[in-house]
Amino acid sequence: MPYCRNCGAELKVEDVFCPKCGVPKTERAKRKTKPERAPEKWWG
Repeated sequence: MPYCRNCGAELKVEDVFCPKCGVPKTERAKRKTKPERAPEKWWG
């Protein structure tokens, strides 16, 4: 069984994210997450 590379929790084969800390299991899973939005320019 695989383990989370962040917290060491045991992962199921079908898990995409760690059930304990929420870190994506694979690089492919990272691309499925919503990208962070850049802050809006406040000066116009």
